[in-house]
Amino acid sequence: GNYDTDLGAMLTGLISKHVPVRTCGSCLKRCGLYRNRPLVPGAQESKMTDLVEEIHQADRVVSF
Repeated sequence: GNYDTDLGAMLTGLISKHVPVRTCGSCLKRCGLYRNRPLVPGAQESKMTDLVEEIHQADRVVSF
C-alpha cells in the first residue's frame, strides 16, 4: 500500500506528549528492527500478554 504517514514522527510526537507507546516485539521483528532497539526512543517493547492487559485497562487504544 501507499503510506504517506511518517510512523516514527507520529510516535515521537505522542511520546513527547507523555502518551505511553508500546510496541509488539513480533511486529518490530517483522519490520526488521532488532531486539532492544525501539522503533523510536521512548517507545517500550512489550509482550503480547502485556499488551492485552494494557488494552483491557485502557480508556482508549490506538492501533495501526
